[in-house]
Amino acid sequence: MALLWFRTPTWKAETLGAQEQLAEKMIRMRYHFPKQKDMMRDFFEKQGKHFTDAELDDLIDFAVNPKRSKIVVDFPPEHWIKQMLKLANDVYVYLAHCEWEIKHAVRKYAYLTSDNPVLLIPSEKPHPFDGVGLLTPGVKKTVPLTANMYLVMHEPKKELLLSHTIAGKDFYRKVNEWTLKNADRLVFSPDLGKLEKMVKTKPELTKPRGKRYRIS
Repeated sequence: MALLWFRTPTWKAETLGAQEQLAEKMIRMRYHFPKQKDMMRDFFEKQGKHFTDAELDDLIDFAVNPKRSKIVVDFPPEHWIKQMLKLANDVYVYLAHCEWEIKHAVRKYAYLTSDNPVLLIPSEKPHPFDGVGLLTPGVKKTVPLTANMYLVMHEPKKELLLSHTIAGKDFYRKVNEWTLKNADRLVFSPDLGKLEKMVKTKPELTKPRGKRYRIS
């Protein structure tokens, strides 16, 4: 369950995106150092180059101004793999102690799945700044297990609890909409007609998407 949450393209893009932004800010902040101009002057003079104060000011402005320069941060694959495994290893104990509820659908092929299958469903409207995470109080961690079995993980308990319930039509209609909206590139179902109907009746759930987005 932890790997289903962390090994998706969506989580990778969000995590590395935040790290790229942090790295860029740290690089640009280096050039705000009060004695930066003197350090740059000494460096260039050792190379046999001489710059005026105006030229050095222009170089510093180029370094700190995102409108004039672009910084690209590229993480090697092993960086993400190590991070993903560490996060999954930290989180699985928490998930194991949640109260697990398996919601069975009476209808065949009731649930969709996607390449970003784990959904976080808050019990109340999320805080505009804090957002929603795995440890947000009251948030339900959910994922489709099969086409007619859906796992809902409630708050952690002292004892390990597992229950089985019957899901109504309203439930799997709602989670299917969330699954469709939450997908990164791929949405899957054994029932093509169900997917075609959802795309036709809920076009807002599939837009905007990239060229590689596909429903099968």
